Order: sequence, then structure tokens, then C-alpha cells
Amino acid sequence: MNEQMKNVMFIDASREFMPGKNQNFLTDENLEKIVATYKARKDADKYAHVANIDEIRENDYNLNIPAMLIPSKRRKPSISMPFRQRSKNWKKNWRSFANKWQKN
Repeated sequence: MNEQMKNVMFIDASREFMPGKNQNFLTDENLEKIVATYKARKDADKYAHVANIDEIRENDYNLNIPAMLIPSKRRKPSISMPFRQRSKNWKKNWRSFANKWQKN
């Protein structure tokens, strides 16, 4: 597996458009910047980030683009528990609630 297959390229091109009357559109310059960034596969401050699977795992598999563009040193640690644990807790709490409700 080549190195490009071992990471994910995040690009926040949300500001790369020209406003239109009914719909925004991308100019040739916007498209060129996006494609050039993708081909370079380099980090660009607040615009692009190449994340490896370990970094994604540390971020609780959150693929939110703005969150991935903030360097991990500046990113606030997630105070929530991992998704799997929240899911288990939700099921347990729901069963407890349902049992109490049925008794009343």
C-alpha cells in the first residue's frame, strides 16, 4: 500500500466560491487551488491537512473538516467518551428508563 493510501486529505474549500444569484459556483482559479492542494498532499494553515489513521483514531474518528484543520496541539481534547462507550451507555440507560416507566 502506498503512502497516499495510508492517510486522509482534508481540504476546507468552503470559502472557495463565487456567490451567484441562486447558487454559488467555483471559478477556474478555485478549482485549480483545490486540485493543486490535493496533488501536493501538504498541510496548509486553516485550509488543508493530511491525517494518518492514528490521528483520526485519537480524534474519536471525528471527520469534521474544521476540527481536523486545527493542529492537534491546539485542538481541545474531546471531553466526550468514545462513540462505542456512549452507545453502550445509551442502551443501558434506555433499558433502565423503559423498565421504570413500565412499572408505573
